[in-house]
Amino acid sequence: MGLTEIILVATLHQMHTQVPGYGFNELSDLITRLNPAALLVELQQSEVSDFPKSVRGSKVEYNEAIMPLAIKLKIPTIPLEPSGKERDEILKVYEAAWKNAESNPNYAAFSKYTDLLISQLLKYWKNSLDVNSDVTVESFRLKHAYQQELLSVDTPSWEQWNECFLRSILSAAETHKGKRLVVTVGAEHVYWLKDRLLKQNKIQLVSVSDALSNR
Repeated sequence: MGLTEIILVATLHQMHTQVPGYGFNELSDLITRLNPAALLVELQQSEVSDFPKSVRGSKVEYNEAIMPLAIKLKIPTIPLEPSGKERDEILKVYEAAWKNAESNPNYAAFSKYTDLLISQLLKYWKNSLDVNSDVTVESFRLKHAYQQELLSVDTPSWEQWNECFLRSILSAAETHKGKRLVVTVGAEHVYWLKDRLLKQNKIQLVSVSDALSNR
């Protein structure tokens, strides 16, 4: 039995509507072509269980593409997000940090930088390969480094939130040994997960471009 394959698929939430080459149909097509044994999604367990009753707010790709596709193709769906007390505690710290950041003299500059970054990425993103490229990964790595340096809002809550994702991925990899798992996660999370998954010796991290070219 070979290593479990992990493919990180970056999603754009409401920005899918601003990237014609990576809209909801294109996202569905990409996941279908990747043919995962299971799909890990940026949702809570209750949202997976209650779908389509659950409302996702900004994460429109789950209502419009990912969950309907998983149901149609009968792909097992595994939640990534924490729930209950753990979720509440992480979000409380993160929200407080951002509230404090608004009084930071660097906040306006950071907001402008973020707006410019997204504007440039929207010009660069033409299709699924562009979104799932090293350009996107490194752009958000830099954004979070800048965010941490100027505003001190990334740790520990950003680390804890992503650690929950990582635990779910590694647990699923153990359950689905030797198979292919697709992880759909907001594009900002990919750099963090990529760094940690590359250090794991029981899984093989496969890029979207490599997975498509090897079909």
